[in-house]
Amino acid sequence: MYRELSRSGVSEDIARELHNLGDTYKAVGQYSNADEYYKQALAMYRKLSQSGISKDVADTLVYVGIIKHSMKQYDQAIKRHREALSVCNKLSGDEASQGAAGALHHVAYNYKAIGQYSDVEEYYKQALVLYRELSQNGVSESVACVLSSLGNHYNAVVQYSDSEEYHIQALIMYRELSQSGVSEDIARTLQNLAVDYQYMGQYSDAEDYYKQSLAVRKQLSQSCVSEGFAEILNNMGTCYQAMEQYRDAEDYYKQALATSRILSQSGNSEDIADTLCNLGMNYQGEEQYSDAEDYYQACD
Repeated sequence: MYRELSRSGVSEDIARELHNLGDTYKAVGQYSNADEYYKQALAMYRKLSQSGISKDVADTLVYVGIIKHSMKQYDQAIKRHREALSVCNKLSGDEASQGAAGALHHVAYNYKAIGQYSDVEEYYKQALVLYRELSQNGVSESVACVLSSLGNHYNAVVQYSDSEEYHIQALIMYRELSQSGVSEDIARTLQNLAVDYQYMGQYSDAEDYYKQSLAVRKQLSQSCVSEGFAEILNNMGTCYQAMEQYRDAEDYYKQALATSRILSQSGNSEDIADTLCNLGMNYQGEEQYSDAEDYYQACD
């Protein structure tokens, strides 16, 4: 319809339609098709802009970058997000700054995927500065998200005290932003802090934060069946195992295993295998070698 109405075959309506088609394919996981339509939209937005510089161009570059990440083409993703950043830096206003901050965040995320950790830190911190400038009193979902991402980054590079610091800042902000004090972001950040403390050998603190995270998840879900539940139950098992509280560890591992089996249609998944292996190690720690052998064989 829009192409028929446009003599040149180039219009904002056609570009928007192409972008929407990209969104549709992205939503159903057809990334190659999404990539194709986003690129067509990008080419048209560039034609519609005299200089090739516009908010639509920047936004579409970000979507191309997101698709490239989904396709595990991380270098291409970084290239597109840096192009989006360059466009945003040539525009003015809060929307341009918001776009630049988003592009910086995406660049950091992709550097993390390829293990270039020094670049990860640099781009997250640049994004954090911009998001704080854009937010009221430095408080926003975006600021909290980058604080959490920085915490995860420092955990990955074994700087646990830095990870703890950023996760605590994120937790305080998520609680400030939540009217009820209950949200998925709060549950996840509590769990991240528990992992920090566990890696630092502060097991009682880890246990406390795992239990807080689990309590929040129970408030969020009536069924208590989700990947988040399975993950935290498994993590609690590893914490108790590290403290040589094998019976408690066994209890949480078995809850995690039951949850993962409910979630798995085939009854086989990486999460199930990991938990079976953890149960094997737990029984080995208790010197119950026959049970340990059974679980080790089950996870093969």
